[in-house]
Amino acid sequence: MKRLLLVVIIIAVVGSAAFAQGAPRKGAFGTQVAATITSTGSSPGGALGAKYMITDAIALRVMLGFLNNASTTGYDVLAGFEYHFAGKGGVSPYVGAEVGYSGASISGGGATSSDFGVDAVFGAEYFFSSNFSWGGEMKLGFDSFTSAVPTTTTRLFTAVSTLLTWYLN
Repeated sequence: MKRLLLVVIIIAVVGSAAFAQGAPRKGAFGTQVAATITSTGSSPGGALGAKYMITDAIALRVMLGFLNNASTTGYDVLAGFEYHFAGKGGVSPYVGAEVGYSGASISGGGATSSDFGVDAVFGAEYFFSSNFSWGGEMKLGFDSFTSAVPTTTTRLFTAVSTLLTWYLN
């Protein structure tokens, strides 16, 4: 059974690669689901977002992130842009930038924190079809972190994320 499942997955990946398309065109709108795999300064979490291609190479994007574990509840609001380079074989590499605001609280009346950040984004999307892509990106940036104890620090951070995007048109 496991071998059959492995064969089906391999056929699906190879078959979709044969039909892979390039990057979406001007006017394409996509919805996104993202997962932060690793991040300095915060815990991994998830996000929902939207992306709009204003030209064939430039996209605007917004994301609403969330984190909820045993002791902490948090959110992120991010807005940014991407510049896509010409790719091959269904791959669309990009660079970009974004600004964001985050807030978090510890359960049981514990401390709260917030931060404002600016980061550079480096990534790529692989298109399984003209309407569906899977991507990965790395962020490098600075943020100003304020905790409940009146302390503000500026720090360098990195994050690695994976994204699924479904282009609706």
